[in-house]
Amino acid sequence: MSTNTNLLSPENVKHLYMEGADKHELVQNEKDGFKRVATFTSKYGPLLGSIAQHLFPSKSNRKGTIAILHLKDLPEHCISPIMEIESVGRVDIMDILRDFGMLQSVNRERKLVQDRGKDPNDVICVLISHRKTSIFMVVPFVFHDEKDSYKGSVGAAKTAIDQYCNLKVERIVWTINSLARGESNDLKSAKKCPSGPK
Repeated sequence: MSTNTNLLSPENVKHLYMEGADKHELVQNEKDGFKRVATFTSKYGPLLGSIAQHLFPSKSNRKGTIAILHLKDLPEHCISPIMEIESVGRVDIMDILRDFGMLQSVNRERKLVQDRGKDPNDVICVLISHRKTSIFMVVPFVFHDEKDSYKGSVGAAKTAIDQYCNLKVERIVWTINSLARGESNDLKSAKKCPSGPK
């Protein structure tokens, strides 16, 4: 598992999607892939929201940027949906191919929040993808009345906040993967596992 909280380069993003676009499996596998991604998102929703929030501790850096989360398959003996997180990062929304409709999805979610009289930067959109089947979905997480983690912080203090948030992301990813692999039976045991982040 790799955790990359720096922005992915446009070249890397294009490689991820353009290279995978011609490698679709059978239609049935695509349907199964979408169902599995949706199940994973539903099952670990609160934890995925926490990942998103720690990737963007300040509202000021959310506009035009989304979280990106790639899933990979687990062995058949693991629990449904037999997937875990392969990598996590942040990406400039303009670097994602418009053909996938992601930009429209992100803008729609931000407008819905704005129409309710709230700050559109309350929204953190997460692109969740399964590269093997080229399945993806954009999932919005909305966080109202947040405190600004960076308020009054500059230089070393801001760096320390970023490092703390990065460690939290790694820990949450490890927790989800531990549960998905069946190494832990519940959230409490996953958090307390002595081996720590992998």
